[in-house]
Amino acid sequence: MKKELLVLVVGVLMVMGNAWGVPSIGFVAPGPGLDVPLNDNLVPVNYGRWSVNTGAWTYDGDSATIASPTVNVNSALRFSPTPLWEDSETMPMEAAATQMPAGTDWGFELTYKHTGGYNGGIPWFLRDTAPNNSYDYRMVSLWQVGTSSWTIKVGDATGDGWVNAVTGLDLSDGAFHKFTTHYKAANQRLDIYVDDVLMAENVQLVHGHYTPNFIQIEDADAAGTDSYGYVKIGQIVPEPMTLVLMSLGGLLLRRRRSA
Repeated sequence: MKKELLVLVVGVLMVMGNAWGVPSIGFVAPGPGLDVPLNDNLVPVNYGRWSVNTGAWTYDGDSATIASPTVNVNSALRFSPTPLWEDSETMPMEAAATQMPAGTDWGFELTYKHTGGYNGGIPWFLRDTAPNNSYDYRMVSLWQVGTSSWTIKVGDATGDGWVNAVTGLDLSDGAFHKFTTHYKAANQRLDIYVDDVLMAENVQLVHGHYTPNFIQIEDADAAGTDSYGYVKIGQIVPEPMTLVLMSLGGLLLRRRRSA
C-alpha cells in the first residue's frame, strides 16, 4: 500500500511539475547576465550593461516607453550580459560584449506591450554580433504582422532567414505580456513561453548559434507606442517543483537501498 501511495504522489507531483515548469532566471557573479528594470533609468541590477540608447524614450517609474514618430528614426536600447565595469559608460562595448555560454542552460525574458496604431515591425530581438560585424546572428524576435496579430520568429543569418516559431499571438489588449526563452544546453534547443505558457518546444536555430551577447529593444514601427517593463538574461535556476521531485527521488533511492 505504501509503495502504491508513493507512486501516486510522485506521479501527481510530476504532472504538477510539468504545469509549473516555467524556467526561473538567476545570476552567478560575475556573470554573464543581464537584469535591467526599465522603470526610471538604465541602471542594471548587479548584472549587464547598456551600449546603445537612441531616440526619445521616457521612463514613468513602471517601464521604458517609445512613441513612434511619423517617420521611423530607429530608436533603440541595446543591452549585453557583459559583467559590469566601473567605467561602464565609457568602455568600448561592441568590442567587449560577453556571450552567454553554449554549454550551460540560460534564459531570456522581457515584458512588452503595444498600444495605438499598427504598421508592422520588429520591437525586440536577441542576437550574437561580432565587434566588426563579420557576423550578426539573430536568434529570437517578435514580429508585428497584422492589426492584432504577432509572430515569434527564430533564426536569421545571412542566407538563412527567419522561421516562424509561434504564430497568431493577439497582443491587442494593451497589457504587458511576458516573453521567455529557455535555452537547453543538453540538446541545443529552445523552449518559448508567452505569459508562462509553453508555446513552442525544442526549437532549433538554422544557423546553430546559441551564444547571444546582445538584446535589442526598439520602436516597432511608425505607429503606436511600445513599452518595456524589464529585460533579463542569465542562468536557469531549477523551479521549486523540480527540486521537490529531485528530493523525493533521492529519498526513494535511499529507502530502496536500506531495505
